[in-house]
Amino acid sequence: MSRASRQRTVFIGCALGVILSASAVVTAKAEPPPTTREPLLQELALQRATIVIADLERSLAFYRDVLGLPVARVLELSRASTRESLGLPENARVRFATLGPDENSPGQLGLLEITETAMANAALPSPPGVATGQVLLVWRVSDAQRARDLAVAHGATLITDIKPFTNREGREVVVAAPEGTRIQLVEFPD
Repeated sequence: MSRASRQRTVFIGCALGVILSASAVVTAKAEPPPTTREPLLQELALQRATIVIADLERSLAFYRDVLGLPVARVLELSRASTRESLGLPENARVRFATLGPDENSPGQLGLLEITETAMANAALPSPPGVATGQVLLVWRVSDAQRARDLAVAHGATLITDIKPFTNREGREVVVAAPEGTRIQLVEFPD
């Protein structure tokens, strides 16, 4: 490496260091705006982020075989309430996989496959139903009724009201955030 090349490298490194230092100072001075709203974050945890996908086997191969995420369960969701909460027609075929240590641990990744025929024929409700590539957030809350009421009071649209799970203890409510993101709020007994 020539002397001029080394000097350029040192200069670029120093300039980058100054930029990063200035960025850290600006970031450190930023304060979150005050809020008068009652946040749910004090009592909830991200249970699962679910990605709507087109091909469950292909996605499982990627997340399991490439990223090494263990598969906790794979099942077909055939309940009418599932299709209703997702804004899908009655003929929709829905398959679901949970990746993570086990199906009850927070921080899971969900993969939701909906048949293309059902997606193509789906009448879009208001707010719109799910679409391939969309992320569905599942938050675990300590009180589903309180979470529902706060969400609706702050602009969320109620998709399905509070109902008990059919396959385990607990209950859920599904809302659409003001920008349209589907959010399932789940409450499990302690």
